[in-house]
Amino acid sequence: GMLTFGAYNGQGLNRSDKNDSPHVVARATYPFKFANGQFFEASVQGYYGKFVPTNGDIKMGDETVKPSFDPNGVNDARVGISAILYPQPFGIEAEWNWGEGPTLSDNFKSIDAQALNGGYILANYRVKTPKGELFPFVRWNYYDGGRKFATNAPDSKVNEIDVGLEWSPWPEIELALMYTHTMERTNTSSAPYSKD
Repeated sequence: GMLTFGAYNGQGLNRSDKNDSPHVVARATYPFKFANGQFFEASVQGYYGKFVPTNGDIKMGDETVKPSFDPNGVNDARVGISAILYPQPFGIEAEWNWGEGPTLSDNFKSIDAQALNGGYILANYRVKTPKGELFPFVRWNYYDGGRKFATNAPDSKVNEIDVGLEWSPWPEIELALMYTHTMERTNTSSAPYSKD
């Protein structure tokens, strides 16, 4: 539908709820057709909830710190916009979101709600062949904010470009080959969470 409302367990896939407080979500979208027959869709969406992060020990020299947070959860909210010009044959899509979410503090002692933003822009082209459809594409991905599903929700930055080719021999099957060039990515596997 063009209007969507819902509620869900904000802890993520295959994770039990930790605070009996569901996230609420809403989305409005409107598709329309240009005079040349090409379809375009514009949307605005958002959600709000309280996310309970996972914390663990962080070793800083001779000191070990375990960040604290509100046991009822940390504010987790986004508002986003998206636009899709469907490939007929050229297409472009973009999505960006802004908000706040659980993020490790600079001194590693707490996990609080901090600002975040990110999204992507993708350009692709549709080629019909006797063996199916081909979609060469290029996509820029960017994110700057807390990585809430990682232990300690470290502050993270991602800046990458993907170049690839998708092949759909039948409508039910899509195969993709992609190369990713990373300009910037925070290593969130262990403290001090440095950039690679």
